[in-house]
Parts: sequence; structure tokens; C-alpha cells
Amino acid sequence: GSHSLGDGWRFLKINFGWLLRYLYGWPGRTSLIPAALASLVALGQLTHRALVWADRGRRAHPAAPAVGSAPSPHAWDLLLAGTLAGIVFAHLAYSTPGFMYGPRYYFEALGGLTLLTARGVCHILASLRYLLRPLFTRPDLARLVSMGVVLLLAGGLTLHAYTHFAADEFRKFTGWNGVSGDGLRYVQSQDLSNAVVFVQRDAWTGYAPFFLANDPRLDGDVIYAIDLGPGRNGDLMALYPGREFYRFEAGVLERVAWP
Repeated sequence: GSHSLGDGWRFLKINFGWLLRYLYGWPGRTSLIPAALASLVALGQLTHRALVWADRGRRAHPAAPAVGSAPSPHAWDLLLAGTLAGIVFAHLAYSTPGFMYGPRYYFEALGGLTLLTARGVCHILASLRYLLRPLFTRPDLARLVSMGVVLLLAGGLTLHAYTHFAADEFRKFTGWNGVSGDGLRYVQSQDLSNAVVFVQRDAWTGYAPFFLANDPRLDGDVIYAIDLGPGRNGDLMALYPGREFYRFEAGVLERVAWP
């Protein structure tokens, strides 16, 4: 009952500022530049097209566009940009900022932003090729040089992100919230097969690494389950007949008999 539009706007500014850094980890908060460029180009192209059609409509009656024709690539670009805009707008009403892991509520737009970034890089490449064309007698040389420059730039930015941003983030989140993979690594070192391991935990953080090791369909060679006591554990054992059962607590792995 205390969330306000002002709070939402403040959360937006913080999260969006983080997105500029977290998207690819490029220096100087430049990660969003290619996607923003693609969006601006798309908006300009569609606006120009709309004005041309409006002008034609005032002077004559142009033929209607073919039914079922493919949408303009620029329209798809704006749709991709809209995935981010929609998520940002919707979260204005959400009372939790989600600052713990960077702009985590905006990460749902990463698919669209990645495609839009590729479109922006293509625009940069085309612009660079156009600018370099007068310097070369052969058009293919301008194209090759442009591609080389863009690839070197992208490679340099990626290397910077790996050696600076990613390294810092790995250090920051190692052991975050008390989560550690030591217990899981120990259990995996015991070479269990066709087994179910019941994990005793005082908090969700104790089970989190084991949960991530489960097969999504829960039919892998080793299944990790929360230890809920003999009764509930027996119910789960019945779902996995023919397996061996173990219990892991405080760094100790012991065999569990069928109830």
C-alpha cells in the first residue's frame, strides 16, 4: 500500500542505468548503443514511409499494398524494442525494485535486445562502408575493411567485458547468500549412479546447488531431493523403485535403507 509512481520511476532509473552496464559489460555504459541505433533508424524509416504514403494519399489514390506481404524489417525492429519498453513500463507498478542481481526484471527482454543489437551492428557496418567507399577503387575492399573494423571493435569490447566486468561479477556473486557448491561437488565425487540423494537443509540456500544439478524431467542418473523426514521421503522412494537412496547432511553422505 505504500508503492507510488515516484517509487516506480526511481526504480526505473536505477535499473535502466544498470542495464546499460549489465547488458554486455561494455565500458562507459555503451552496451545499449547498437540497439538504440537500430530503434532510431526503424522509427525514422517508418515515419518517412508514413509521410510518403500520406502525401500520395492527398494527391491520388495509390494502389493498396498486397495482402499478406511481409512486414517491414523496421517494424520488427520496433517490435523488438517494444519488448523492453513493455517490461519497463509494466514494472513501474511493481513495488519490489529487484536490485540484488542488477536489472533482473529487465533480463526478460534479452532475447529481443540481442537481435536488435545485431541489427544495430549491421547499420554501423553499412554506414562505415558508405563512408569508406570513396577511399577505395574497389567496392569489395571497402566492404572488407568495414567488416574488419567492426569485428575488431566487437572483439575488443567482448574481451574487455570478459576481463573486467565478468571477472568482477564472478567475484561479487561467489558465495552469495551463503550458497556454496562444495557439498554438491563432494557428493558428485562419490560416483553415485541410479540414486536419489535426500539433502538436509536449514534454509533454501543449502539445497539450491543440488536443485540446479537435477535433470529438468527428474529422471537423471542422480536425483537430489529435500529431506522431509522418513514418511515423506518414503513417498518419494516409491516413485523411484530400483534406485539406491542416500542422505546428505553437514558434509556426510550415508546410505538410507528402504522404509
